[in-house]
Amino acid sequence: IVKGFPPVSPFIGVSPTLCYLLKEKKPLCCLQLAQVCEHCSYRNAKEYQWQNKTIILAADYASNGIYNFIIPLRAHFRSKTSLNPIILLLERRPDIAFLDSISYFPLVYWMLGSIDCLDDLLRAGITLAENVVVVNKELSNSAEEDSLSDCNTIVAVQTMFKFFPSIKSITELSQSSNMRFMQFRAHDKYALHLSKMEKREKERGSHISYMFRLPFAAGSVFSASMLDTLLYQAFVKDYVITFVRLLLGVDQAPGSGFLTSMKITKEDMWIRTYGRLYQKLCSTTCEIPIGIYRTQDTSLADQAHHQASGEAGLAGDGNSEGAGRERSRRGPTGCLSGCYGDRTPAYSTSLVDEARDNHAQQIERAEIANLVRSRMESLKLTGIDYDDVSEKRNSLSYVIINPSCDLNLQEGDIMSACAGGLVAAP
Repeated sequence: IVKGFPPVSPFIGVSPTLCYLLKEKKPLCCLQLAQVCEHCSYRNAKEYQWQNKTIILAADYASNGIYNFIIPLRAHFRSKTSLNPIILLLERRPDIAFLDSISYFPLVYWMLGSIDCLDDLLRAGITLAENVVVVNKELSNSAEEDSLSDCNTIVAVQTMFKFFPSIKSITELSQSSNMRFMQFRAHDKYALHLSKMEKREKERGSHISYMFRLPFAAGSVFSASMLDTLLYQAFVKDYVITFVRLLLGVDQAPGSGFLTSMKITKEDMWIRTYGRLYQKLCSTTCEIPIGIYRTQDTSLADQAHHQASGEAGLAGDGNSEGAGRERSRRGPTGCLSGCYGDRTPAYSTSLVDEARDNHAQQIERAEIANLVRSRMESLKLTGIDYDDVSEKRNSLSYVIINPSCDLNLQEGDIMSACAGGLVAAP
């Protein structure tokens, strides 16, 4: 693997970008992930035994935009040992010109398949994937109504979410209003509360009400229509498109920086605040922080909520202690009413309903796990790689843009920064 400029570009207008390349062009037959050839005998992603997790891109066909997806992931400033294998899961066979353009990149493969098929996902190595990027199904989605324009994409991603709840996915939709269907969970009280806030924002005439959706806040879904606002601004600010391409790593310019990230570990907690982190990075590595991606554990908060509800129910029952003693003197009118009728806290009903729902979800998860493991055995894959976890939400992820200097850092925060140079707007 060497650094250089891609010798073949799939379309006109591609600026030369320094990135990692192979010394020799890979044979086109070796680009197919699950196809045996004279140079390679592997049939699935597991047999390659890669050191790093994979990135799967699922699309209808091989568009020129996939080239711009690969370029930042093979950028020259990345470590050679940290390159993630890229697997293109395409429903149509790509043409020779596209394959010729990606044959110079290391660890890039493609295979025929769809995210609708469980076997294709397993062969592509979804159990080993770090992220799954789903391009909107432009060919198969309904073009008659806007409300149905993302139907096939939503159903396919929701099915994948059912099979693999722990996988991180990024999905493209046509309509931002359809974000409410992504990663849908029944009986999610917090999501229901946010949906009411979104409804109020819509009534006020807001056009960015989707910001209250959890998948959007976590970066799991975006709409192509959001880019239209950049086109509007480009009429007044002609540098916007150039700036965005530099920020994404699609283009390079002398003296320009690149996006990087660092994870706040336990050893970094002595910094304490975002302001001190900003000073430290600017004075040492010349990196400029621009935001924080934070994930919070909500399982402890749910337990505290149930405990508080229980204490409130018991307190409410204790306030009527005198009336309860008066009823006990009279004697119970019936066995059930005397034992459970008036003395059962009000919150017990909700706990019983929640326990019943959890039991039903456990049965469903067991059935799904058995199905996935049986398919893995048929494909000669080890079932130990399957992460059988509950799809119940136990964390919240969101982005903090332009944080205040007094914001306290938390372990696990991912800080985004611009490094390698100063990017100044014209």
